[in-house]
Amino acid sequence: MPALAGEYSYAFFMPDVDTTCHRTLAVMMDVFISLGSNIDDPPRQLAAALEAVKVLPDLHVLAASPVYRTEPQGNKSQPWFHNQVAHLSCGPHWSAKTLLDDLLAIEVALGRQRLGKKGFEPRCIDLDLLLFGTELCECIRLCLPHPRMFERAFVLVPLHDIASHLVFPDGRSLKTCLAALSYRLQADCIYQ
Repeated sequence: MPALAGEYSYAFFMPDVDTTCHRTLAVMMDVFISLGSNIDDPPRQLAAALEAVKVLPDLHVLAASPVYRTEPQGNKSQPWFHNQVAHLSCGPHWSAKTLLDDLLAIEVALGRQRLGKKGFEPRCIDLDLLLFGTELCECIRLCLPHPRMFERAFVLVPLHDIASHLVFPDGRSLKTCLAALSYRLQADCIYQ
């Protein structure tokens, strides 16, 4: 039987959760984040962001996908992105909201400036919380699973590299979601 997000038989247990994005049992939580950059030396930005995540307390980076160069979404006139996905294990004091706060703080520390624009502007670093175990959350600041991840080959392709048997909280497999997308993979480039 495929593993559910947050339930890997080789490492962790699936905790009980409530609908307000808070965990109730003290166990390690499987988490997936995406990293992206298209300005200010993207490979260096991704490496710096991953290093900053690695030093967060009671959190371990279990795997990181290869870096893919990806065609920009929306605004095609900007530089191509470099994208990656990481699999984390978070200890009992972490919640989805506290991790999101720390990811946003890492973005600021690396020079990200949010100018109030929503959309597809260039960015030195972008860290998105994709999955926090099997939590489902629709809050003002946070939606889990990430609401647009199922539309994005630049998320699902690298996620497949590190968690090919993943099953999402709604019961769909990663392989099924990836097969539903129209994209082209050529070496380390994703066209969508």
